[in-house]
Amino acid sequence: MKIALLHTAESNIAGFEEAGMKIGLSAGTLMHKVRADLLQAAREAGKLTPSIAQETAAALQALTGDADVVMLTCSTLGPSVEQLGSTGVPVLRVDAELAKRSVRNGGLVVALCALDTTIEPTTRLFTQAAESTDATIDVRLIRKSGTFFWPVITSPIARQSPRQRMLHMKREPILWPWLKHQWRAQPAMLPKVQDLSIRQVQGWRQRLPLVAPAFDKLLFRQ
Repeated sequence: MKIALLHTAESNIAGFEEAGMKIGLSAGTLMHKVRADLLQAAREAGKLTPSIAQETAAALQALTGDADVVMLTCSTLGPSVEQLGSTGVPVLRVDAELAKRSVRNGGLVVALCALDTTIEPTTRLFTQAAESTDATIDVRLIRKSGTFFWPVITSPIARQSPRQRMLHMKREPILWPWLKHQWRAQPAMLPKVQDLSIRQVQGWRQRLPLVAPAFDKLLFRQ
C-alpha cells in the first residue's frame, strides 16, 4: 500500500513517519509532498480562497496516480477536498478523523488553532461532526503560538539533517561557545549537538532568554 500525504510544512514529515512506524507501516509506505506555498497564499489572503482551493485540489489529484490513499494534513486547506470529483482512490482530510473521534463521546470539545486561517474550516468541520452527537464545540485561536509556529516550520533548519544543524550551530558566535561550555560542564545532562531535534532547539530557546536571540538567528535564518 502507498499512502500519499500533502503537507504545508516539512516538519510534519518526521511526525507522520514516526506514527507510521508505531502502527507497523513498512518503510516507503508513506510518500510526502510539501506545498508550503499554498498555506502561505492562504495566510496572505486571510482565508482559503476559491483559487487556492482549486490549486490544492489539483495537487491532491496529482498524488492519486501513484497512491492507494491520499491524505491532506493541513486544516486551513481542508475544504479543498470538496473540490475534487471522482479520483479513483480515497482522498481524506486528517483533521476529519480527528473531529469524528473527538465528538463521539459528546460533552465539551475544545479545538485549538495555531493560525487564524484555520478557525473557519475547523469550526465547520467539528460542528458537522458533532451533529450526530450531543457534543458542544469550542474553537479557540492560540494567538502567540502562530507567531512562533510559522517561522519555525518554514525555517531551513527544519529541513536539515543532524549534521547540517551541527555545522549551522558552529557558525553562531554567541550560541556555539555557550553550548560548548554547557556540554563540558554537564555532559550527562545535555544531548550531543548532532542529535538535537528541532523540538529541542525550540524548547531551549524558550527556557534560555539570554541566548534566545542566537536561537532565533539559528531557527529563522532565511
